[in-house]
Amino acid sequence: MLNGKKIGIKKIKDCKAVFKNVSYEPGILGVVALDENGKETGRSALKSAVGKTVIKLRADKKTLHADGQELCFIELRLSGENGVTKSSADRKVSVEVSGAGTLQGFGSAVPNTDDSFLSGTYSTYYGKALIAVRAGYKEGDIMVTVKAEDLETRTLTIQVRR
Repeated sequence: MLNGKKIGIKKIKDCKAVFKNVSYEPGILGVVALDENGKETGRSALKSAVGKTVIKLRADKKTLHADGQELCFIELRLSGENGVTKSSADRKVSVEVSGAGTLQGFGSAVPNTDDSFLSGTYSTYYGKALIAVRAGYKEGDIMVTVKAEDLETRTLTIQVRR
């Protein structure tokens, strides 16, 4: 189904069903899997990202211990205004870490690159990258600032406490 309209029914061949002559249309592309008796066995859907591209950051922790060892991993996503990842919007992104911690590494799963995990600049892969930040030995805040050309800069704050 494409935006609620039935496209057709296909039998699985070589682990896939191919629908030819389906034009791209933003919205929701859904599939319903049926067994040989026509009983539903599963369903899945893909939703289009819409609107301008924005940087989204999500940290796995909000507070770190001031032990010089603890890490925080921050998921970076390029998404549409509706929160859906824009997997075709890849670009170079730069990260600056200041305050009570340091950048431990920054990268993505892009298979062929000369980018360094330690440089603070890396290309996203399918709209995603990962930032690793290490706490220092002093209490305070870590500010993680993310920039990319033509996108609004985002800053995330992580607390470092004893």
